[in-house]
Amino acid sequence: MKVIIPTSGTGSRLNDLTKYINKSLIKLGDKFAICYIIESYPIETEFIITIGYKGKLVRDFLKLAYPEHNFTFVKIDKFEGEGSSLGYSLYQTKKYIDSPFFFHCCDCILENTFKIVNNLDENIIYSYKSNNINSDHYASINIKNDYILSINDKKESNYDSLYIGLSFIKDYTLFFNILEHILVSNEYGTSLSDIHVMRQMINNNCIFKNIKVSKWYDIGNINNLYKHIDKFKCKYEVLYKYNES
Repeated sequence: MKVIIPTSGTGSRLNDLTKYINKSLIKLGDKFAICYIIESYPIETEFIITIGYKGKLVRDFLKLAYPEHNFTFVKIDKFEGEGSSLGYSLYQTKKYIDSPFFFHCCDCILENTFKIVNNLDENIIYSYKSNNINSDHYASINIKNDYILSINDKKESNYDSLYIGLSFIKDYTLFFNILEHILVSNEYGTSLSDIHVMRQMINNNCIFKNIKVSKWYDIGNINNLYKHIDKFKCKYEVLYKYNES
């Protein structure tokens, strides 16, 4: 099993919290954010980690904290500014992908509720349904009989569920072929992400199943981080310092 976790971005939506640290190493309770992701997969998983901004901290921590795990670190040259995008970072992992894979955003935390499904013979998009969250900051999906009809951009009002930044790509060759085509066309610029690729896959009659998760914490922006952070208890008494990282 392969899992791509992109950590190469600057985490600009977290304001000054990422001045000294990568956003995947934001502290939640007595662990860092990326720990919840790593520990939700079997130990034999191969993790492909894109690194860029504060990348050495991510690599050093993971190698120290999880010495028995299998990590491949992919250094991203363009992780901010012109030419950078989530799509660009994803494309740099292509040579390490020779089988279906999970894509798991480093700010998508499921707090140990994520269970690897046994039947991974379809493409899967994971989503969350809540009447208390609007789509202003999230891509969304429309669903029929547990399968994806469409993937919407942010601020779509007519949707069934929110995309949480977690997917399983069975048709990996098609995924990277479409991603390469979009990169060459530069259609989306720095906003190019996984949803643009999956949307074109669906337009090419590729089928995606939808699986809803019961608990989801998005820590990718400052407001959501502070809203969720108290739900992660720490058994240590740690006095916070802004530059302690």
